[in-house]
Amino acid sequence: MPIPRKQFDKSIDTLSAKVLKFLKSHPDEAFEIEELAEAVGGRPLEVWAILDDLKRRKQVTGKCIKGKGYYCV
Repeated sequence: MPIPRKQFDKSIDTLSAKVLKFLKSHPDEAFEIEELAEAVGGRPLEVWAILDDLKRRKQVTGKCIKGKGYYCV
């Protein structure tokens, strides 16, 4: 069932938007993929793909620290 474009543009129900919103609401912290997945209700592999895309767009930063990947805005 189609939705109006205006509703589509205003929607933040996508997992990508949820990840970005969560990270922006915690600007002084960095999170592992598993923590982000749990916080936004997604699977780790989905969140990894989203973070990879957000990194390419320079909306998030990622770093490997002691063998674990951390992400923040």
